[in-house]
Amino acid sequence: MSSDEFQDIRPFNDDEVPEVLDQLSRDPELINAVLKLKFPRLLSWLGWLLRPLTGMLIRRQVAGVRDVRSFQLVTEVYMQGMIDAKCKGLSWSGIEKIDPAKPNLLISNHRDIAMDPALINMVLHLQGMDTSRIAIGDNLLTKAWVSKLMRVNKSFIVKRSVTAPRQMLAAFRQLSHYIRHSLEVDRSMVWIAQRQGRAKDGYDQTERVIN
Repeated sequence: MSSDEFQDIRPFNDDEVPEVLDQLSRDPELINAVLKLKFPRLLSWLGWLLRPLTGMLIRRQVAGVRDVRSFQLVTEVYMQGMIDAKCKGLSWSGIEKIDPAKPNLLISNHRDIAMDPALINMVLHLQGMDTSRIAIGDNLLTKAWVSKLMRVNKSFIVKRSVTAPRQMLAAFRQLSHYIRHSLEVDRSMVWIAQRQGRAKDGYDQTERVIN
């Protein structure tokens, strides 16, 4: 199966990144989301000035980004700033069991579909390994800019919104083929969340497996 058959679910390729980032830097909904986060009190009466300035600032920050890796190096600064400001620390163990020369499927519990794989990828990066591709449900990608932003950061889409049996079967086949293609052909790590480890109430303990 060729990569073109995964076009609607795969992450963006390196050669697609500059155009996607330019689109994002001009997206009114993304710019408003940034302003609501940074300047919520000023948006209502200075939005006319802040919107174009914010777009220019985003374009300046990603001006030198030409591929996925360079984009992730830009986001690394914000990830590290968030860890320093919001966490007492970031620790990990067992990463020595991962052989970067082999394909690896990472499966974990999680509380936040964006932050959990982001932290996993941060650890991989700090250990000198390539980051993983991330499975994310299309139910979380309600806005076009969110989908683009996630896909430029190595996310691939799980089609949870399809309900017709034939569509579901086709979606599952495409997804499984893409994960296998990522592991065996592209030799890329893949992260997915297990069902029993999904937190709805903050309780994300993994279900015990009895051998």
